[in-house]
Amino acid sequence: PITIYRGGVDDKGYSWTLDKEKAEWFANRFNFDYEVFEKTINKSDVFAYLNDRNESEIIYRKEDWPVNIFVFRYEKLVDSFFSDAI
Repeated sequence: PITIYRGGVDDKGYSWTLDKEKAEWFANRFNFDYEVFEKTINKSDVFAYLNDRNESEIIYRKEDWPVNIFVFRYEKLVDSFFSDAI
């Protein structure tokens, strides 16, 4: 299992981060005082890892999402992420 974080209005989104400080930044940007959500998930529930903006972003594959919801052009997908990042 891994721990992921999300800063915002709710925990319903697909974009999370491995970096709690980055989630806190998202929660407080634009002078809003949103929450930071924390969730422990299985590695198999991660669709992609994106770090091109230094956000350690995890795309979390929830049970209810359509299979074809995203098309990625980013540098790392799950397999390479787990082989060299964790």
